[in-house]
Amino acid sequence: MKVDALRMPSRSPGEPVRVRCTQCGSSHVRITEEFAGNDLYELERGKVIVLTTIKALNRTGRSWGSCRRCSHSWQFRKDPLASTQRNARSTQGVGHG
Repeated sequence: MKVDALRMPSRSPGEPVRVRCTQCGSSHVRITEEFAGNDLYELERGKVIVLTTIKALNRTGRSWGSCRRCSHSWQFRKDPLASTQRNARSTQGVGHG
């Protein structure tokens, strides 16, 4: 069984992400993304006959923020990392100067 995963590219250290705490405005935030995966067990007469293990996790589209300054936590309405990816694409090929 082929498992298709929706993966976000990993972020590099130093790459900007426009996120602020919704309570204190700090940009010192931890982002947590939710992923899900399932293993499939098929049984016959109470015994496992087929076991299909997942090879990749699927993104659920849900992510949470946690402020490292005030400890406030919240769920994002929009994916903060996806907006970074769009911003990076829109600035590619733009000359500065």
